[in-house]
Amino acid sequence: MPERVYPGHQIHRSHWISGHAFTGTSRENGKLMAHLADGRTLPVSRSFAPQVRRMQPVRPMPVVEP
Repeated sequence: MPERVYPGHQIHRSHWISGHAFTGTSRENGKLMAHLADGRTLPVSRSFAPQVRRMQPVRPMPVVEP
């Protein structure tokens, strides 16, 4: 079975994020954090920080209420 490739990045030993969900970064108490379109904020390890800083954020999709 062929391996599937999904656009995204490893940002921490415990976290992989989709490139389509990444909306930006910030610092909290000196630590780099990645923000996702669904509102979650995840820590970025120092070893993955340079890669995350180069990522292009996507615009969050607007939430449509039914």
